[in-house]
Amino acid sequence: MFAAPMPASQNSFVTLNSTFVVLHLVGWQSGGCPILHFNIQYKAKYQNQWISIPDRIPANREKTILGQLTPDREYIVMVTAHSEAGVTQGEYKFRTLPLQYSSESTSLPALVRRESELPFHRNITLLIPVVVSSVVLIIVVFSVVVCLRKHTQDRRGQQGRQ
Repeated sequence: MFAAPMPASQNSFVTLNSTFVVLHLVGWQSGGCPILHFNIQYKAKYQNQWISIPDRIPANREKTILGQLTPDREYIVMVTAHSEAGVTQGEYKFRTLPLQYSSESTSLPALVRRESELPFHRNITLLIPVVVSSVVLIIVVFSVVVCLRKHTQDRRGQQGRQ
């Protein structure tokens, strides 16, 4: 009898480093029906948006690498294995190593690219709302100051007429 694929154990599936992880796809079991391909998505633990690997990863690939990760950060990886018998998802949680504990060179080229984590002043998705909010705040403060000055001038004018 054929069954859907069975996920690899956490210990045999993930090899950690500070800026990348190796995912050992060969650790997944077929369940009797060959695995056709894998889909992978991942995110930093406290992020809302998943980063999807755009290409299907063929079942004959023994491992794949998620690169350009931040040292000492928690991540979640969701792996979906597809076979004719069904689809199975496996979730893997890990923390990348701190930079000083890296076991291998961190210059390993990433086979998988993702959005880079930019410094605040270069991250447009954060910069635009901050700039717009600051401009709105300045306009509101300026408007309040103008209204208060006009109001005090009007009161002085009324007192002077009496």
